[in-house]
Amino acid sequence: MFANKLRLLVKIMSFLLIMIVWMITYGQLSEGAMYKYVDEDGTVVITDNPPPDFKVEPDELPSSLAEEQKLLLEKEKQLEKKINLKHADAYMKEREDRISKARSELNKALADEESYRFNMQQTTNLSERVRWRELFDKQQKIIKEKREKLNEIESQP
Repeated sequence: MFANKLRLLVKIMSFLLIMIVWMITYGQLSEGAMYKYVDEDGTVVITDNPPPDFKVEPDELPSSLAEEQKLLLEKEKQLEKKINLKHADAYMKEREDRISKARSELNKALADEESYRFNMQQTTNLSERVRWRELFDKQQKIIKEKREKLNEIESQP
């Protein structure tokens, strides 16, 4: 259940991150380049359409979108790594909890088996001995199933 909530949270965070990156990137791309020049009257004009004879000087070049996009992608990857690490930590904790639970169930089944064996050996009545033997045999099947379950959980990455 915790894993499902964590997966949902990761999906929501990924969606929000993608939306933020898209909005920032779209805003930068739609802005285009802005040009500043002084016309014949001495008025400072700022526009996105420069006059035909306007020459762009090196210090007036628009900022590089590629560099900004690289920075955004790097930040996105760092955030994704953090989310993946949190997800991995939660998965490992959940896995260890499942292993611990399976081991405790196996230990309880082994203790019950020992109790059945002891009672089977101590009884003198044949019908009681047969009943304890049936319980003992059923418990051995349960132990086998619990060991298989534990081995399956431990073999999962």
